[in-house]
Amino acid sequence: MNEKVLQDLYNRAVSKGYSKTIEDFSVLLEENETVFNDNFNYVTSKGYTKGKDEFSTLVGLKKKRRFRGIYFRLGAWRIGFWRD
Repeated sequence: MNEKVLQDLYNRAVSKGYSKTIEDFSVLLEENETVFNDNFNYVTSKGYTKGKDEFSTLVGLKKKRRFRGIYFRLGAWRIGFWRD
């Protein structure tokens, strides 16, 4: 994660009226596709040349895992089939 990039994007959001914390902003980036795309388009306009997956990693977003298949617990073990 590049904290400077996240801070710069947060500062941009604050300049546009965003009033919550940087932690809340990070969650917003992860959960709101419109906000994510807006920020991705912004950095692209400033010269960023990589894709959305790399941008997501750059700003420290977690990859969401979607569950698919069977899931059960066996003692302390959680067993299932996962799709990224």
